Amino acid sequence: PATRKPIMEYVESASRMVGSMIKKGDLVIMRSTVPVGITREIVLPALEEESGLKVEQDFDLMFAPERLVAGRALQELRELPQIIGGVHSEANIDRAITLFKKLTPEIVTVESLESAEMAKIIDNSYRDLTFAYANQMALLCEKIGINMNELAGAVNLNYKRNHVPRPSPGVGGTCLTKDPYILMQFGEKYGYVPPLAKVARDINESMTHHVADKACRLLTEAGKDPKESTVLVLGYAFKGKPVTSDTRDSPTQFVVDDLIAAGCTVLGYDPVVPAKRIAEMGGTPVELADGFAKADAVILMTNHPDFEGMNLPSHLETMKKPAVCIDGWYMHSPEDIRAVEGISYGGLGND
Repeated sequence: PATRKPIMEYVESASRMVGSMIKKGDLVIMRSTVPVGITREIVLPALEEESGLKVEQDFDLMFAPERLVAGRALQELRELPQIIGGVHSEANIDRAITLFKKLTPEIVTVESLESAEMAKIIDNSYRDLTFAYANQMALLCEKIGINMNELAGAVNLNYKRNHVPRPSPGVGGTCLTKDPYILMQFGEKYGYVPPLAKVARDINESMTHHVADKACRLLTEAGKDPKESTVLVLGYAFKGKPVTSDTRDSPTQFVVDDLIAAGCTVLGYDPVVPAKRIAEMGGTPVELADGFAKADAVILMTNHPDFEGMNLPSHLETMKKPAVCIDGWYMHSPEDIRAVEGISYGGLGND
């Protein structure tokens, strides 16, 4: 976190462990996301040194990026194309194709180890960039007073050239928060740092601060001091769909940190994240109904199906009014929320 630089010691130690075990005729496949060049520069020498074998002559080495989404990995392993690239040899490509065809119907071959490494970085940096585009438009739409969520649906509808995402209260998870920094790191090595990657990260990381600031501002406008207010945060996993209990690099962590720094008392609820983990992230675990009854503000941080399907207005009725509701994923009608007496509504891109 301090340097935003990838740690390669684990890659080397794992490669040496594998190298100590492989035998002549084996196929080694690298899956972990790494800076471009690492498989050839670190993995390959470690394998050869530990095994005493030579690549192509004695064993084959491939890179096949893992591109599966958390919560649906086994399904996607059987559906998504597998990208493979290797040390220059038709034999190792054929062996990898034979293996992956047992799992998926489509194989995409690229020219080298480096091309396959770059494929994963391109995937995740592109997604981070598209989310950042939606989030910056959301910030502007809030200033103008128009609804970015409705606009995203409108401009995408039956218009095949558009795939504009809806805005979100931060972009988390171990891939999108990490891979753009990997891109920037090896970009320095090769003499070109893609500026869009840095801008996108800055925008997406700013959204959590925007959410916390908005909660404090709306509480103040409602006549409540944030230092004397209780905020219920719903959703501690890094995303709600597909459902996962993974909290690594969750945007919620940064929102909770900012709320605590502002003096708020933070309560927490997530349908799948254990109470112990919620407490470790700074929230006091509560049941849903109890949390609403104790809260001056509620922030919906993930689009978990339970949050999307709940009767939000009935829960808002029980809050300590005047109260604040921030729906970070536009799951509920702003009009229905505003219709609850004593509730101030906040959204992303639709204030």
